Amino acid sequence: MDIEWLRDLLICVCGIVITVVLIAVLALSHSLYRRICAGLTSIEAISDRVGAALASVEATSEKARAMADSFETIPTTVRALCVRVREDIINPAVEVAALIRDLRDGIDTIGKLFRKKEGGSHG
Repeated sequence: MDIEWLRDLLICVCGIVITVVLIAVLALSHSLYRRICAGLTSIEAISDRVGAALASVEATSEKARAMADSFETIPTTVRALCVRVREDIINPAVEVAALIRDLRDGIDTIGKLFRKKEGGSHG
């Protein structure tokens, strides 16, 4: 065996080893690429769900703000309603009750003037 033949054999063996190593690296790189793409797709899906959840939370928050604003107006509305009830119902009812009481007292007073006194000597 000549040294040239050994050199050529070594070159062929190294070429085969390098080719096998390159194929293995390419296969691993392709597998890694597919896993990264699947992970990115999963992250995009999760991101879409999070976006939808945030939109839902924002909508609910807006509804809550609207309800809070309406709750803030309730005391003013109730106060105005109480004033209206007092002015339109209670005050006239009190005046009518006072008028009825005064009429009854007047009738009782007039009745006392015309009633005969009981008692005395009947014989």
